[in-house]
Amino acid sequence: RGDAASAKAESRSGPSIKQMDTDGKGTTVEGIVTFRSDHRSGGGFHLGVADESGDIHVKFWNEAAAAFKEHSAFRKGARVRLRGFTLHALNPKELDYAPPGRRHCLMYHGADTVKVQELAAAPAVPAPKAQGAAATRA
Repeated sequence: RGDAASAKAESRSGPSIKQMDTDGKGTTVEGIVTFRSDHRSGGGFHLGVADESGDIHVKFWNEAAAAFKEHSAFRKGARVRLRGFTLHALNPKELDYAPPGRRHCLMYHGADTVKVQELAAAPAVPAPKAQGAAATRA
């Protein structure tokens, strides 16, 4: 096949996100960061990462969260490749809150296991425009 989707799939360094979630195995995930949520307590955070097949949550805890909290790859819109995670099967309580069909999430606990590659930076966010009298003064 010569279409763009097959070229994209062939250039990926692992299974698609959907395939990884379905099979429960894989060592690399590649996709676009779709959201980031910083936890109110405990210092952890989690991301949504998506490719053309689906999406998965990636959770950072403990030393991994502390070491990678400010990493530029973890901004919405960045394209990333992740390795070193634990593929965690969702328990019954987690499944109640997961999207239909979701079976796994990815977890990092130790900073030394996190392998992240930023393949493309997140789009720049435009600065807010100045308003009021201060904006009109020269």
